[in-house]
Amino acid sequence: MTLIIGTDEAGYGPNLGPLVVAATAWRVKATPANAAVYLETAVAAAQRDTEALWPEKIRQRGNRRASGRTVPLWADSKHIYRAGAGFCALEQGVLVALSLVNDPDADTFAHARHAGHAGPVIGSPVNQTNTVPRQWPSLEAALGQIGPEIADWRTSDVASESGGHPSTTQWALLPTLCLPHQADADACCARAAGMRMILDALGVSLVAVACRAIYPTQFNALLCQGLNKSDILSRTTLALAASLRTKANAEPALIWCDRHGGRKHYSALVAQHFGATLVQTLAETPARSAYRVPPQAQTDLTEAKADLNQAQAANLDIEFNVGGESQVPVAVASMTAKYIRELAMHAFNAFWSSRSPGLNPTAGYPVDALRWRCEARDAIAEAGVRDKDLWRSV
Repeated sequence: MTLIIGTDEAGYGPNLGPLVVAATAWRVKATPANAAVYLETAVAAAQRDTEALWPEKIRQRGNRRASGRTVPLWADSKHIYRAGAGFCALEQGVLVALSLVNDPDADTFAHARHAGHAGPVIGSPVNQTNTVPRQWPSLEAALGQIGPEIADWRTSDVASESGGHPSTTQWALLPTLCLPHQADADACCARAAGMRMILDALGVSLVAVACRAIYPTQFNALLCQGLNKSDILSRTTLALAASLRTKANAEPALIWCDRHGGRKHYSALVAQHFGATLVQTLAETPARSAYRVPPQAQTDLTEAKADLNQAQAANLDIEFNVGGESQVPVAVASMTAKYIRELAMHAFNAFWSSRSPGLNPTAGYPVDALRWRCEARDAIAEAGVRDKDLWRSV
């Protein structure tokens, strides 16, 4: 078996809203040399055969279209969601992935369905979910920390009208979000059930989808500590990838990341986050930076690793590629990060529009963010939100 982890981000460029990093982890019944191609082939077969098996009614309810074009279930989020169009397809891809997660170690959805989830359990063991989150809190339970950190306001002496800190009151509508916004929950569950059956037979499983969101207060605090924007992205990404590596510590792993800003050298970061005493540089070119951590250099070796017959069996290979979103693990991570950011910005815009009727929403990117801040200045002042809690300085 080989563990494949894909990572990506959304919100690296904007001044408003969170930077979101997501990662997915897949176990593939293949050697590292063949795992990438095997995974892509298996996922393509599962999508094709599931479409053929779907009842017509479900197929129609789950049709993935964006601006009149049919889109794949999983692809680079920029190809699925364009200028506000294609949110249904984006949401469906993410919710299918969450319903598909099959993690023997997780108990988020392991027991009887709790409030905030829906979807039929289709003859599956308890670690197979066949559910989709129906509220923001259950989405956070599935993905990890996707809201602003509570410490952002608990340590402050500034209070808002509602009793919380202004840095988080602008995100107060997040816990009230009901899901899905546009996708059909039953269609997502049915598609995931069909794909799981086929992927299981082919020796492929999605074992985790995880996410980490950094909101302006924390983002600016990290800048004040001396980090730059690329540092924040790299550290968040590698910490998330390292946490997913533990899903199969004794197996060889491939980790795929997008390039982080203009950064070309990552060996020190890889050593730091994976506890490596040795990092071998395989390539450092304008398009690709690749590294290997041999098993003897991994300080968290388990007994299972020590018992492996092949010396290179537990290698960890990590790459930072330009345009890596074409690979399924990265594509699903890309869509997940974008989905979480879009939900956060939906809550952000709803909050500020309620305080300033007629205020046009913003996606938070630099030019329009300046327009928005100018138009919202009176509401911002009235709410008592500090600039460092609202505006990412880089």
